[in-house]
Amino acid sequence: MANSTYRVTIPKNVEELLNLAASVYKKHTDLGAASPLNSMVSHKWADNGPNVASCLALHKQAEELKRQAEETYRQRDLLLGEITDQHTNFED
Repeated sequence: MANSTYRVTIPKNVEELLNLAASVYKKHTDLGAASPLNSMVSHKWADNGPNVASCLALHKQAEELKRQAEETYRQRDLLLGEITDQHTNFED
């Protein structure tokens, strides 16, 4: 019987990493007692696994807030341009 070796590239992108963690946790729960991850002494998936979904939800919320902040800054900059243009007109 051949020994199967699996290689998984760990993503640097947070959302991709969390999606990978969600996949690992799903497989772990599907395997139940037969999961090889049950042998882990520290960082047990039984403890950390449920946090993956919460972490992913918070990440998505943070990304949405970042998008909203960028849009707010664009709107501010449009108004600021008018204000600073008005100031330079006084100097003419």
